[in-house]
Amino acid sequence: MGIKRAVSALALGLMTFGGGLVAAQPAVAAPAAPADVSAQMGCGFGVVDGWAKYNHCGSGWITIRVRWFIAGVAEKDRCVGPGITNLEDGTPADRFITNAWYIGGC
Repeated sequence: MGIKRAVSALALGLMTFGGGLVAAQPAVAAPAAPADVSAQMGCGFGVVDGWAKYNHCGSGWITIRVRWFIAGVAEKDRCVGPGITNLEDGTPADRFITNAWYIGGC
């Protein structure tokens, strides 16, 4: 087999193999719409688009404990109703919220 033929056969083989790789790429799902926060998080604490939130999936009002980590641990209790509550009120410390959890009724 001549060099020209060997190079042509190799090129054809690589193109065939490469084409299979491109065809095998998985489809990428579109991200959820930013307005649909409930679809992006389950019940409890979560961070959606960089914002700390708490999703109370039950009925009635509950008390949650919000934890910050700023030169140690700080905690504050909050009373929240059903649905999603934005835990950030615009203070610089909000960016350090690390968790929030149910502790009882209000």
